[in-house]
Amino acid sequence: MAPPGLASGIVSSLVKTTPEILYLIFGRRAILGSAPMWQALLYPAIFTWFVDKGLVFLFGWKTLNITPHQKLAAYPHLYSFTSTKSVVHWFQIIRNETFQMYDDEVTSPTSFSTSKQHYKVAKYPTRNIRTPIVLLYGGSDSLVDIKVMLRELPKHTIAKGIQKYEHLDFMWANDVHKLVFPSVFEALSDYGLPSDSKRDDASRSRMLLLNDRASSQAGMSQPPNYFEDGDSTAAEQMDETDNDDEELLETPAHEIGAFRYRSPTTRSN
Repeated sequence: MAPPGLASGIVSSLVKTTPEILYLIFGRRAILGSAPMWQALLYPAIFTWFVDKGLVFLFGWKTLNITPHQKLAAYPHLYSFTSTKSVVHWFQIIRNETFQMYDDEVTSPTSFSTSKQHYKVAKYPTRNIRTPIVLLYGGSDSLVDIKVMLRELPKHTIAKGIQKYEHLDFMWANDVHKLVFPSVFEALSDYGLPSDSKRDDASRSRMLLLNDRASSQAGMSQPPNYFEDGDSTAAEQMDETDNDDEELLETPAHEIGAFRYRSPTTRSN
């Protein structure tokens, strides 16, 4: 969030422009909707080459930490059908340097209205987060200004930077299992697992629950809703509850195995 400057001057200008221009260029549906078509037409290696050039042009990412074989397998899954509105919202967050909701009342630069002075976009209460936060970021990621991001997060946030990593390296770098996974596992071990006493209590409760289920199943001689000889049948129970609306035939229900009802118009007086 809030990068110091994008690699492309065109993209940097789009960040600062009004949403109307972005909607005019990309429409109001999925942005770059022709990407799946080009992916299907182009040879995979050529498609990967175009994606690499696009990442360099837009964000300055050289993707040196991702192997060519990984690019061939991962780049077809890189594009997502993100709407233009989501991109506009992301640009608003970058421009205002805060986690805010979508601002749908952005005025045009040529507008002389003063209503903006009495309008304030609602912010996400990110500083009220009480759960532990471990933030991994890339030191070579042009989309991240870690100082601004930490300013918007609670004070207990732990930030760990990997200097050579870019934006996509956290998913597909060839050494992600050495630089990223250990930090994730350490955070899960420190904050995700209960204490020893809680773990023992949970195990004891689980064993008691399993023992109760086993004993109840062992003592159950008949399935649920099973009636012994002499107990009331389902037909008798239905006759008692629906006596005002239904009338059983003279033939007992246990002999015919089903219920038959007389129409209210054919009932005898």
